[in-house]
Amino acid sequence: FAQLRDEDSEGCGVPPSVARFLASSFQNGCGAVLMLATGSASSDEVLQEALTVISLLDVLCEMTSDNKQFMFLQDLPDLLDSTVELLMQVQALGKASKNIFSATQNISSLTKDGDPSSCSPVISFKAHLIRLIGNLCHSNTSNQNKVRELEGIPLILDNCNIDGNNPFISQWAIFTIRNLLENNKENQELVASLERR
Repeated sequence: FAQLRDEDSEGCGVPPSVARFLASSFQNGCGAVLMLATGSASSDEVLQEALTVISLLDVLCEMTSDNKQFMFLQDLPDLLDSTVELLMQVQALGKASKNIFSATQNISSLTKDGDPSSCSPVISFKAHLIRLIGNLCHSNTSNQNKVRELEGIPLILDNCNIDGNNPFISQWAIFTIRNLLENNKENQELVASLERR
């Protein structure tokens, strides 16, 4: 999809119904990714479903990035909710025990023994969840408010640190906070109150 978008800047040739299907498939399969942390993704089918969800997240990030054709995805009722909830679950799993969702300061931990083919499939997963939240909240007051109500703002602020498992997560978190605060007094006041603590 990203290649199609680059080749045809006017429109990527993906019908809205397909975009809705991709968003729905992402929402329905989110739980499979969480199984990667517990090691319960023992079957190839579960692993494949998790990899599909990870790929769908990448596609949704591209579709919602400065492409007016897909901005209707901002209005899908559960896409933002599912994304914030998944980020909360991934964050909680990563903090509860050492697993593939745990943050690391060691950038070299991205690969084992310097072999790039041994990279974890969840590298950048949290960063892309944050990116999608930022894209869905761009110039959308309703979505900005929803993230605040879901207690997503402190969650995103918690990801403003360097994480070797999520390159550029701090940059995506800052971008997302910018989109959450733009023309939104309540969100600005919330962040200001968090800073005072």
